[in-house]
Amino acid sequence: TVVKMRGEGRERAKERWDRIVVEAAKQSGSPALMRVEGPVSFKEIMAQKIHSSDKAFIFHPDPKGLRFKSFIDEVAGAGLEPGPALFLLFGPEGGFTETEVASAEARGVRKVFLGDSVLRLETAFIGVLSTLRLMLS
Repeated sequence: TVVKMRGEGRERAKERWDRIVVEAAKQSGSPALMRVEGPVSFKEIMAQKIHSSDKAFIFHPDPKGLRFKSFIDEVAGAGLEPGPALFLLFGPEGGFTETEVASAEARGVRKVFLGDSVLRLETAFIGVLSTLRLMLS
């Protein structure tokens, strides 16, 4: 299932996500705010958002992908120094299509395998970001 958001729905979703980022930062005492993009199509991300100098990862249940520990080591090893943007792509319900994954890989986006369990978007997102934060602190 792909939820299609247009106009006002997209704006409301983005405003809600921005509020969640601010409240989470306040609650955790984090001095930095994460930037969350609004809902965008996969084609738009590939065409306009990700550049060759960026680090980009797509989370996909393919055991041939980069293991989660290797992903964490690579990203945490880069530290928090200013540099290329970091894109973490989490799929919609039902996951990315094979065509989308192939398109991402053709643009240099690396696949990350989180393990045998298929996680909900919210669970995967929170787990990945929490682990990164722990490793970067």
